[in-house]
Amino acid sequence: MQAKQNGYTPVSRQKKDFRPADSVVCFSGKAGEGDVRTWADFVRDVGAVRHFVRSKNYERWILHSEDSYYFAVSLLAVLQCKKETLITANVQPAFIAEMQCAGTGFLGDENAADEFRIADILKPADAAVDDDWPEIDPAKALMTMYTSGTTGTPKRVPKILLQFENETRELVHLWGGSYANKYFCSTVNHHHIYGLLLSVLVPLTFSVPFRRVRIDFPNELADFRDAPYAIIASPAFLKRLFESGLPDGYFKIKPFIHSSGGVLPVEAAEKTFRITGFWPMEIYGSTETGGIAYRQSKDGMDWTPFAGCKMTLSPEGCLNVRSSYILESEGFTTGDLVEFGKDGKFLLKGRADSIVKIEEKRISLPEVEKRLAGSGLVKDSCAVALSRKRQFLAVAIVLNDAGKEKFRGARKLEMNNFFRDYLSQFLENTVLPKKWRFVDSIPVNTEGKRLRDEVEKLFDAPEDRVDVLSAEVTAPATLSMRVRFPETSVFFDGHFPEFHLLPAVAQVDFAMHWARQYLGTSLKLAKIPRVKFTRPILPEKVILAELSYAAGTSRLTFRYTEEETGAVCASGSIVVEKADAE
Repeated sequence: MQAKQNGYTPVSRQKKDFRPADSVVCFSGKAGEGDVRTWADFVRDVGAVRHFVRSKNYERWILHSEDSYYFAVSLLAVLQCKKETLITANVQPAFIAEMQCAGTGFLGDENAADEFRIADILKPADAAVDDDWPEIDPAKALMTMYTSGTTGTPKRVPKILLQFENETRELVHLWGGSYANKYFCSTVNHHHIYGLLLSVLVPLTFSVPFRRVRIDFPNELADFRDAPYAIIASPAFLKRLFESGLPDGYFKIKPFIHSSGGVLPVEAAEKTFRITGFWPMEIYGSTETGGIAYRQSKDGMDWTPFAGCKMTLSPEGCLNVRSSYILESEGFTTGDLVEFGKDGKFLLKGRADSIVKIEEKRISLPEVEKRLAGSGLVKDSCAVALSRKRQFLAVAIVLNDAGKEKFRGARKLEMNNFFRDYLSQFLENTVLPKKWRFVDSIPVNTEGKRLRDEVEKLFDAPEDRVDVLSAEVTAPATLSMRVRFPETSVFFDGHFPEFHLLPAVAQVDFAMHWARQYLGTSLKLAKIPRVKFTRPILPEKVILAELSYAAGTSRLTFRYTEEETGAVCASGSIVVEKADAE
């Protein structure tokens, strides 16, 4: 740990002799161990990258380094050269190509195309180093961030260093006493604003060591239980910690824990407390606004605004924020619906973009999720609005232990009906979800934000058509299968709305499809001389499908039998011809 704490000093005011030469800037292993870099190393490395940047004719530099130390070095060097930094977590080639227009360099550590590797710049022992330490004007130092936004396309968010320094000053004002004498480690990507602020800028401005390697898995915390840490975490990570099986009282020394990027469920916060001894301090904010408010959910679900934040409601009921972290005088209007209390605190009430209309009825997607949580059987859920022939709700559900026990061995239709009936106590019939998925986890990004686009894709998966439970070729041209058509199958959509059954044309189509898939035939329908449909095929019923192809007579015969009753649902003979005969 540092021999001396220097208090808060923004990076724009730091000099070469700001800290003792041997003070630890970062480490890679446990507390202060591994690949340790001192302030002398940092000054030298910033000088080397600064020399390199000056040698290139670029006005903007893309910065992407998984190593937090390399990232901090390149950030300071580029800012000291009075060049614009472009900070992105997305390094997909097509996206980088869009960013990397004329006059743009790329400092990184992943061998991407057109990238200058920071490690290569620093590697030579005799690397050229500029000995000066230029001043940075925080009001003119351009730092552009990219965020996923709400459209899925990375959104450009221009900022200046002054905004970050204003925010780090407030963070240190509130929690400096807790940050002091701690080793900072992070589970969060520092290319996003929360990770940048807490895992890089705060340690630099407060002179505390930070871990240059990100923590990816809860079991890595075995190395962090017996030293004083500040852990910069996300709700997604703390949920995994909650599920990791680590025992209560696992940490010998209580850490300080931040969580941001989404709302942390109270049960995950409580379990984190039981494991670590600290109830996470949550921060609510965004790339555009910076930090807005904070809370510890043990004290209630409302949020306390940061001192410099002035808040009002837009005509749509969304939160508008003005602060020294926001350049625009009119502030920034979020997509969050809030309810203010008399004490100036507020509650989050969902997002405006999560209020949808189903047949002219307004429904809040978070409300659906909250109602499902109230069943006592759901650990997590995500509701989405889908548009097919009409718009309707669909829900992905993660069952908790009680839910798994209740539905052990149950058919999916039973589970669907249970939750539909449960929600019918609170929601109008029109807005009740029409489709359901039961999954192991809800897709989230590295900041723990739900990826509703990915959830929507769950409902485009092949199981929307049919579940193939088993398929066995019993002879060269004979096939036996066990299949089930989910209630959510597209083949039930629009056919006999009050009484779902599998259309005859779909039954014939599946016989052709399975013959091609499992029997290796290349066939097309020529004519249907004989088919018989004697019993409807209903959703969720297990069907035994038997197919046989006689090449000599060009006939494909099929029989569908309901496994539960043994009743024949359909049978027939189809005349086929080779698809390449056309």
